[in-house]
Amino acid sequence: MEKIKSLKTENKRLIGLLKDSERLFSQKIAEAKKESVAATNLFKQLWPLIKNKVKDPNLLIKTISSIS
Repeated sequence: MEKIKSLKTENKRLIGLLKDSERLFSQKIAEAKKESVAATNLFKQLWPLIKNKVKDPNLLIKTISSIS
């Protein structure tokens, strides 16, 4: 009986850790999404300026892609 009690206690502890991990993971995903949206918005704002100043925007994109 004592063994079952200790296993139930351990199970509750592990469930709590799992829920904490899920919550943290969800927060990290939300933060990454916000950063991605911000970067996309910045790029959308900068692209017209870059497009007008650069003779070949496609070459610029290829160059940037190869650097990354």
